Amino acid sequence: MKLRILQVGLSDALELFGPLKWKFYEVRPDGDGATGTVRIEVPRGSDEAFIVEIPYANEQQLDEVENTLTRVGFIEQRIQLVSDQVA
Repeated sequence: MKLRILQVGLSDALELFGPLKWKFYEVRPDGDGATGTVRIEVPRGSDEAFIVEIPYANEQQLDEVENTLTRVGFIEQRIQLVSDQVA
């Protein structure tokens, strides 16, 4: 899969991806949990996606980013890897 990591801020990401139907975000906290990154992912076909990473420095900034994304139709996702082996 090709990931296109875009160097844009939140407002530019909203302008670029707001009109699209399928758009997701994932919260990725750092080790301390108070800081981290919100990763925006917009799939473009089965083998390509646009990615924007928005850093946050505290819980208030995280809430603002999440509320903004949710308000314009982004869906929160959690990635879970599952083994193909059957028990």
